[in-house]
Amino acid sequence: MQIQDFRLGNIVTRRYAPFDHAIIIALDWVKTAHLHDREFPEELLDLDGVPFTRNLITRYGLENVISFGGRTFEMNLSRNRLFVIVDDSIDFSLKYLHELQNLIYILTNEELFDPFTFFPDA
Repeated sequence: MQIQDFRLGNIVTRRYAPFDHAIIIALDWVKTAHLHDREFPEELLDLDGVPFTRNLITRYGLENVISFGGRTFEMNLSRNRLFVIVDDSIDFSLKYLHELQNLIYILTNEELFDPFTFFPDA
């Protein structure tokens, strides 16, 4: 898996409705994704990542420094990119929320958060 790939549990948006966030609950081999708020699947080409903003950081409770799986993630938002330093040594430049979800999962085998806590109707 690459950091930029979509996977189950990622929070994404639709290109035709960029302010509506949704959770990927299934991925099909025919390049479609089932989202928590739709009966029918969406084409992967119609999905996009949720870009980082100050409001997004606040909404999802992402602090300047968070710890997961014994690792420390220092984060700094600049020009809608999230710069992440892991354990004071490895740095990443991320554009979308799902990339941060994937980075933390890849490095710690833990989820950043339960995405369903942000969607009470899911």
